[in-house]
Amino acid sequence: MTRGVIHDAESEAKEADRRGMLANDALYQRGVADAKAQALRNDRDAYNATGADLKRAALKRDATVAGRDKYYKTYQKHLAAARRYAAALGKGVSVPQYLDPPDAHAENTSMV
Repeated sequence: MTRGVIHDAESEAKEADRRGMLANDALYQRGVADAKAQALRNDRDAYNATGADLKRAALKRDATVAGRDKYYKTYQKHLAAARRYAAALGKGVSVPQYLDPPDAHAENTSMV
């Protein structure tokens, strides 16, 4: 029994009947299926959009500190979108490997 909520057998029976009717209602079930399909499309679109953002951020990731921060934040957003899409899809999706910032030795080395 939930705190503050009174349950009685009659209201629970009515709720069970309502759920049974909805389970057999074709129009309701089609609406549920459409909502699930729309949620999957939204997750796919978010995954694709953050992937495109990541490609743009990767171009200037090592030019400035702000560029590095933008790349990191965009990568985290893409990773979150990929996890949501994979959970909705029921299988894994690919995510590019994180590109670490160049180390101090590489920044101070020049090719001759």
